[in-house]
Amino acid sequence: MKKGDIVYNSGLGKTKTWLDQHRGIVTKVTIDNIYVIWDNTSFEDEMGYWDVIKPNTHQILKFSDGINIFTGGIFRVIKLNDGFYVVGHGHCIPVNSKQEGLERIEILKSQFKNQITLQQLVRLNHISIK
Repeated sequence: MKKGDIVYNSGLGKTKTWLDQHRGIVTKVTIDNIYVIWDNTSFEDEMGYWDVIKPNTHQILKFSDGINIFTGGIFRVIKLNDGFYVVGHGHCIPVNSKQEGLERIEILKSQFKNQITLQQLVRLNHISIK
């Protein structure tokens, strides 16, 4: 990643408990951290490489009302104005509650149990180099 890249929270590390989907711009990159200014904030947030994902344009659902949903990364529950969704691995599944979303994730994980994405492999490689 480099300065100026658009990133989303990954649902891992520091962002594991974030229920909302956040989009930000990378302001600085060091060996150990990435610094991001999230949309609708004015401060720089220090993040680990596993905390953020640089999206592929094919991983973003764009709606006519201006809502964009990032479907890449691990399965996670997000809350938008119109409800909860399970997103990740290219999926966007509406659910009735956070709890239902977490249950759906367990089902999806069992279906994807032995699969690893290229992005996960790259992250594992980056972590092992440190």
